[in-house]
Amino acid sequence: MNTEDLDPEIILIDGYDSCFVGVVSRMGQPDIACYDYEKCIDLLLRNTGMTYEECVDFFCFNVSGAWWGDRTPCFIETGELDAEED
Repeated sequence: MNTEDLDPEIILIDGYDSCFVGVVSRMGQPDIACYDYEKCIDLLLRNTGMTYEECVDFFCFNVSGAWWGDRTPCFIETGELDAEED
């Protein structure tokens, strides 16, 4: 996906392009950018001298915990649901 294809109002986070997953559409609300949470933490681990815990604290306070208005990006933690036994 090229940034030229996105709504120009969507907020993209500088330095986290490799963690971009796509765009989330929400009923009655503007579309927002979506980033992979673990990829964001891994990016910080590779590019800083911080520990995993420090990266999580930094990211949660400065990035995922920031509010930029209705277009604030979301962060997805991927995984599978445990199958329930019938």
